[in-house]
Amino acid sequence: MGYWRVVTDYPNDKTFDQEIYIRRVRDPLAIYLDPDINEVDGSDARFGFVFEDMPREIFEKQYPQFKGKVPRNTLSEGGDWITKDHVRVAEYYRKTEKKDLLISLPTGVVKASDLPAEMRAELLEDHKTKTREILTQQIEWFLIAGDEIAEKREWPGKYIPIVRVIGEETVIDGQLDRKGHTRALKDPQRTYNFWTSAAVEHVALQSKTPYIGPAQAIEGYETYWQSANRDNFSILPYNGLDDAGNPIAAPQKQAPPEFSPAYMQGMQVAAQEMMVVSG
Repeated sequence: MGYWRVVTDYPNDKTFDQEIYIRRVRDPLAIYLDPDINEVDGSDARFGFVFEDMPREIFEKQYPQFKGKVPRNTLSEGGDWITKDHVRVAEYYRKTEKKDLLISLPTGVVKASDLPAEMRAELLEDHKTKTREILTQQIEWFLIAGDEIAEKREWPGKYIPIVRVIGEETVIDGQLDRKGHTRALKDPQRTYNFWTSAAVEHVALQSKTPYIGPAQAIEGYETYWQSANRDNFSILPYNGLDDAGNPIAAPQKQAPPEFSPAYMQGMQVAAQEMMVVSG
């Protein structure tokens, strides 16, 4: 489960106008959204928190009125809400609702709260006026540092600007099961890891390919042949004749370690399974 944020900010230092930006959330565990959400995107959330650890020095420069006022420990002794060098800052959004009346006029539909009191009373006395009770929603934003409210204002919208992004949700016997893209990839990935590790182990357990030959063939040249597996000699001398003048067979290198095709086939099948389950 992850989140996007919708924020407003000045595009540069030469304007009073703000623009809307969609920003990523690097750490989804820093977001706490209303647990009673029903909508997939979380648009029906009634409250939400966004936590961030801010260096104390930057915090005191940005909010000098709170310098020295934020205690070292707030919520609990030994907690990580406030530390020596950092202050945990929380953005808190909450949705409030207010009853209002929708009034139908010949020129259009208006809210009763937007009309002057005299005009509103006159319209409501007329029984022919069409009205409907509504709930207007307002989003409040607070910046909390430690146990102090550093800033607060209204957010210009009716939704808490935190967009939830989830994978697949299923209710099984009344229990919510939520899974992402990686759950079905776990078993093929484990299989792939197994075949890869087994192949490496199989080859690693085989000794370096040795030379096999008669002892008389390397007599006097032991220094070359003892390090032939480590050093890249351009020439490996050997004795071609024995003491009686008979030819001696040259030492031959054994066949190199073989990589079993079963490992490669197992890796290919596991890789294909990962592609299949991930689409």
